[in-house]
Amino acid sequence: MQDRARYRDEAVARVAQSKAGEQQFIAPVRVLPYTEDVQVTGPDEQGNQRKVWRKREGALLQRPRSLQLRASNKT
Repeated sequence: MQDRARYRDEAVARVAQSKAGEQQFIAPVRVLPYTEDVQVTGPDEQGNQRKVWRKREGALLQRPRSLQLRASNKT
């Protein structure tokens, strides 16, 4: 029983060491999904170059210009 407890404690310590360290706060990000029509050129069934319209989806990421935070770490 003591071997299991010791093994568990060692496993917890290894996980804590791998996850601990300097942390970084990343500001809130607004995600704006969009769809746009783009014209592309590609071969058709006969191999001739042809222009076709395709829909392209993406996301625009917006960060705040400035950010003020207040925090406390009371335990």
